[in-house]
Amino acid sequence: MITAGQFEKLKNKVDNLKTQRDKAKGSLATVMGRLKDEFGCESIQDAEELLTELKESVKQHEEELEKLYEKFEDEFGERL
Repeated sequence: MITAGQFEKLKNKVDNLKTQRDKAKGSLATVMGRLKDEFGCESIQDAEELLTELKESVKQHEEELEKLYEKFEDEFGERL
């Protein structure tokens, strides 16, 4: 059998967990709203796909920049 003191501790723990759950839900709603407003993402999956696309785009731009830099050095490196 559970004592009144044990019950009260358990009840407080449950209440704290409910509060944490509610905060987490609020945070998730905020983040999802930002994802939708700022990036047009309706879900975490959409955001992950967009992130993959953006990373690939950055990689391609970095490669292109490197090629342009090498070309620049080849043409003007001696004059610098």
